[in-house]
Amino acid sequence: MNQVGELVLLRNRLSAAVARLGQSDETLVRLARETDLTVNDLQGIVMRLRMQPCKRLFQSLTRVVRDASRNLGKKVRLEIEGEDVEIDKTVIDALSGPLIHLVRNALDHGLETPQDRQAAGKSEEGLLRVAAIHLGDKVQIRVIDDGRGMNPQKILQSALSKGIIAETEAARLSEREMLELIFLPGFSTKDQVSELSGRGVGMDVVRSTVVSLRGRIDIDTNPGKGSVLTLELPLTMAVLPVLYFRLRRETYALPVAAIENLLAISAERVHSISGRLMVEVDDNRVVPYIDLGHLLQSQAVQLDKEPSEGILIEQGLLVVSEAMGTEDSVVKPLDISTSDTLYQGATISGNGEVVLILDGAALARVQRRS
Repeated sequence: MNQVGELVLLRNRLSAAVARLGQSDETLVRLARETDLTVNDLQGIVMRLRMQPCKRLFQSLTRVVRDASRNLGKKVRLEIEGEDVEIDKTVIDALSGPLIHLVRNALDHGLETPQDRQAAGKSEEGLLRVAAIHLGDKVQIRVIDDGRGMNPQKILQSALSKGIIAETEAARLSEREMLELIFLPGFSTKDQVSELSGRGVGMDVVRSTVVSLRGRIDIDTNPGKGSVLTLELPLTMAVLPVLYFRLRRETYALPVAAIENLLAISAERVHSISGRLMVEVDDNRVVPYIDLGHLLQSQAVQLDKEPSEGILIEQGLLVVSEAMGTEDSVVKPLDISTSDTLYQGATISGNGEVVLILDGAALARVQRRS
């Protein structure tokens, strides 16, 4: 796969060189097109060879649930769905440990004992469902239980008592952000640690693994009824289509899959609502204004005073100087001590420039807390 990645980079550099030369040399243009087609075919073959069914990822869960439920004195029915859904071998190899941790966590923290379930009007047997779902160029892995659910306030108080967050920061958190505190290092709501679910820690490792795979993890919970943890991951790790853009003099990239639209934007569309800057993207929708200049320690683009363009993503609108075009990229991981989770990695553009690939969800999350 590394060799194919290098071929993709060489193909991009060749295409960029031909574009700079123009159409003057028809033979060179034709050879560049043929090279592009050949590399695309080879890339597709290698990607198909790397795809494996999720059955391999799920194969140990029956034993894990059987042993854990017996140790905990709980009755649990395990349902597995989507074993035939295929995903990149790299993702399967990396997710095996984190998925087992999520399952054990649901058994230990989520599902109640038979006595507690009866008292809550539930059947003695708890339900744990693990499902793989293919959605376009992504795969979702869901861990679903019908247990006690999560209490955002209890999570917040636990984080405060351990000094994981400050009182001033806690006051600004939404319920969803309170739930996400479980992913911080050292977090636990258990009074007594448990060997089963990793001595009450480890969700930070789960999240960092998912992020390293260019994915994300979300929580949906209903107190008293259960929780759903959703891992959303790319179908393949081989190549990532990105949009290059310029912020003043710096070039960055965003995954194409994260982008909803490119918009012309003006200052009159930006409004302050409850102390937060929001952008009117059409007559029926306003979204958060994500200040890239502040987050990237650069200077923000001044609307109506210089060229600008809006990149609409699920989490809000990024205002940039110029959207420059798309390209297949080979993602290189960043050292964890410097990435600070704002970036998915780095790539080399067709012009030979090292470009950082931004994580839109991380940008929005950091801005909300700043």
